[in-house]
Amino acid sequence: MTLAESDQPVHKILLNAVVDAQGNGNGVLTLDLTPPAPVDEFGFDIAFPAAKDIKLDCKLQFVKRTIKHYHGWARPGRPEEEAKPYDVEWMLYSITGPKITSSLFLSVQTDSYFHSGRLLVQGMDARVKHMLPLVLQPQPEPCHPGCFPAGTRVLIPGGTAAIETLRVSDAVVTVDHDGRQAVKSIERLFTVKNLLLEVRTTGGHLVTTMTQPLALEKGGFREAGKLQPGDRILRWHNGQRHAVVVNEVTPADREAQVYNLVLGQPTTFIANDLHRQRPSSPTTFLARRKPTVTLAVP
Repeated sequence: MTLAESDQPVHKILLNAVVDAQGNGNGVLTLDLTPPAPVDEFGFDIAFPAAKDIKLDCKLQFVKRTIKHYHGWARPGRPEEEAKPYDVEWMLYSITGPKITSSLFLSVQTDSYFHSGRLLVQGMDARVKHMLPLVLQPQPEPCHPGCFPAGTRVLIPGGTAAIETLRVSDAVVTVDHDGRQAVKSIERLFTVKNLLLEVRTTGGHLVTTMTQPLALEKGGFREAGKLQPGDRILRWHNGQRHAVVVNEVTPADREAQVYNLVLGQPTTFIANDLHRQRPSSPTTFLARRKPTVTLAVP
């Protein structure tokens, strides 16, 4: 397939996006330009071309929905009258971006039983010129209720330590509900491989997982994947809580090993990523992990 965004044929497309309940979201559209591998007379690959792709930041916006009626089918060996008709809701989203000039749309089924969709390319006359079937890739189980990637620095007595290097019984600095600091030992460690997303705010960026609850200025918590631009979440700076505004939430376009700690009461620990921020002015965010509450930044 040819697209205006590439001077070479596109052989595969990957869309990684986070969409909220209102149908708006951010993501990355990857155009895979790697040609098919040549094969021998038996159909086996004889060479592997060098991988080439183009990554495009994109925004998704809900356009409309429709209901499609299907007649159904009977199980093999069963009478046709057992076939039951059913309806499936389809949602249509526009795909736009600063470097996207093609008229792109995403059509997906809302029923969780189905795992497919369609990428639609419209021509100048608003008619569909290309239709590319999409298959939902198997998703890892969510890191409930949230984790942080390797490199997240956790405050310990006398300095910081990468979260992935901590062990049971290691001491970490904690904060109680009144803002008083204490030292607690790690009771349990949790690690799993999961997809990452980035929460970008006016006070810094946080890389975490979809289900990591973050503290809201107005009280309570909201999962990182459900945050919307304009939401006000809490960060920790100079021993005090400060509100920052969410600018956007985007997938980090990668899967990684993620970690979290289980602590006794008080259940708040302080973390920041000194690799991505100025050591003299690290940014920390208030986050919760059941049964713990976490302060962390990527």
